[in-house]
Amino acid sequence: MILIDSTKFTVDGVDVYPDHASPFQFWYVPGLIRLAERNGRKALSYFWYTDSATDSEGTGFLNFEVNTAVPPATLDRIRAEVARRTGRDAGKLVLSTVTFTKGAVNLSALGPTAAQAVRTPDDPSVLYQSKEQVVWSAGSSSLVGDNTAVCSIQFTKEGRLASAMKSAILAGANTIAALYRLEFLAMRPSVTFKVHGTLEKTVRDFQASLGGEVPLEALILDLGINAQWQRILQNTDLKIEVIDFGGDNDKEGLKWAQQILLDYILKNFFETQIGSDPNNWSPLKEAPKVSEAVEKARGTEEAAADKAASDGKVGEEADTAVKEIVKAATLFIPKVNIRAAYYDGRQENKIDFLYSELKARPYQVLPQALVLEGLGEPASYITQINRSQDPFGQPYPVNVALPDAADFTALGLTALNIQARYPANAPASSQAVQNFSITDGKRHGTEPPFRFQYDAKGSADVAFTVDYVFRSGGDWVGETTRFSVSGRAERGLIVATPDAAVQFVTLDIRLDADFVWEDADEVKVTLTSAKWKGTKQVTFQNGRADPRILRIRSGIETAAAEIRYTVDVHKGGKRIYGSEAATVQDDRIVVRDRFGGHTPVFFTASFDDDSVDITLSHTDGAFAWEDQFTLEKGQKRLRRIVPTLADPKPKSDLRFTYEVLPMDGEPFSKTGRGGQTIAIKLPGA
Repeated sequence: MILIDSTKFTVDGVDVYPDHASPFQFWYVPGLIRLAERNGRKALSYFWYTDSATDSEGTGFLNFEVNTAVPPATLDRIRAEVARRTGRDAGKLVLSTVTFTKGAVNLSALGPTAAQAVRTPDDPSVLYQSKEQVVWSAGSSSLVGDNTAVCSIQFTKEGRLASAMKSAILAGANTIAALYRLEFLAMRPSVTFKVHGTLEKTVRDFQASLGGEVPLEALILDLGINAQWQRILQNTDLKIEVIDFGGDNDKEGLKWAQQILLDYILKNFFETQIGSDPNNWSPLKEAPKVSEAVEKARGTEEAAADKAASDGKVGEEADTAVKEIVKAATLFIPKVNIRAAYYDGRQENKIDFLYSELKARPYQVLPQALVLEGLGEPASYITQINRSQDPFGQPYPVNVALPDAADFTALGLTALNIQARYPANAPASSQAVQNFSITDGKRHGTEPPFRFQYDAKGSADVAFTVDYVFRSGGDWVGETTRFSVSGRAERGLIVATPDAAVQFVTLDIRLDADFVWEDADEVKVTLTSAKWKGTKQVTFQNGRADPRILRIRSGIETAAAEIRYTVDVHKGGKRIYGSEAATVQDDRIVVRDRFGGHTPVFFTASFDDDSVDITLSHTDGAFAWEDQFTLEKGQKRLRRIVPTLADPKPKSDLRFTYEVLPMDGEPFSKTGRGGQTIAIKLPGA
């Protein structure tokens, strides 16, 4: 899995990261998006409808397709740079694009175009609007191949932007940008830190910085959650001590610890208003939609700050850049008020705990690009229709959003058949029909766009059917290899990408990093869902417990169906223990053992012998645990886990015994505590 640490570097706007385990695996995160191309033309079209000769505003429909394709030349430069930095054989390096778990696209208009807009609070596609900027929700990424996104936006007559967008296209304006919000899972180096001090001043400072209660939209878009936290940390009386950080930059460890502490404060000292009652407030952690919006906003702000820093921006320039990106990348924000709350006598004023974390968490990347660059002949991308005139016979080009070659390969798609019929409401005998297909990479029939002609009514509805045929076997499993979708397109665009009819679920199933086998030899994960018949099963063996990826293909009609799973731990074919059925969250299953606590301890070799054998033991009532391992000469901070039935809080309360057996001499025993780094010295050394 991708590892977020200080060894990241950038080539041609593409960020490159190491793997958390393999020294030869490297991951790249695209930093730019581009307009897709079809037959030498950009995948963009604009329909502008006016109602009369005097109608200067009209209604507009903008369709475009963008992706995060990285040129082969850039990949070659990345491979060469990795080899130069690491000294590893370039031929053995594995370079992969990071797997994104979620994706969305926003369209942002700045400057003169935005200034002409009229505020339209009833338009759900408008996410943010000011005199300087308008942001729309434009679509979602298919997250396959080059992470293609098909975007469609309507500019209403009330918003007064249809004519302005037409002018912007003709002028090739550099004020219209598309921005991706892509999420991926990544590991950070392990961190162990201690926090102690009082909370009152920190929470009071939050209250002062927010000025009491504040709309959530203002906190996210204008103030910035992380920005306020950084200001408060400059004067806090809390002491944050990083005890251990697995990376090579202690400042990064402190930065991560500060974010984890912010999680704690938001969950325990922030409230959201319920309804319009000024006296009805509830803890933030009890409002899941608001909590999700806050968490996503923090991720966006963090990604925006990283981008501003990589662009060399500091101070006010960086603050301004971060706010612009946050607004351009915003998602739906609940219309609620939020506040920091501290009640004397009701909350614990002191904080003193030891925290240790090593886990995957979602990160965001925000690639963006100017949409109108490189159109060549911009007028050819505009279709203008006056509804007051007889539209009969006028050309009506209908574009088709198709999967690219990478999508065919990644999804095992072997054939795609499209039929479009116009007008949609006419009898079959009176319809014009266009057919197009791609089979094993070969294209047949009429190449899109389909060139229909308007009927006497000026109808825009086109009926279509798309059939998909997938390869049996391969990386994807499913009940069938054939899918079909039918519908109507009314904006001159047929979406024929596979995700219109098929849901592709990639499940990441793995044992927890601290999973303790005890004397078990097998773990079985059994999955059930309406997406398939019967059950699916993944098995881990002791000693062969690498993460498993299960790719499932099913009809879009079951997209909302939950995937449930159970875990059973076996020894010699007999079940020892297991879990009740649970629902898969974020397409990821982490199998945990039966223990409530997993306390790390560390051993460092401070001896001259080649090695020593160590037996680590812990007893809790009737429960006894033992771990035998070898500590080699020169090893530092060898990490072991002590499992306990209950999670000790703090972890330093845990006591255990370790016996050291030298190569020569008598064994000796000592006692240690949770989180401790123990230097093993031999008697007489």
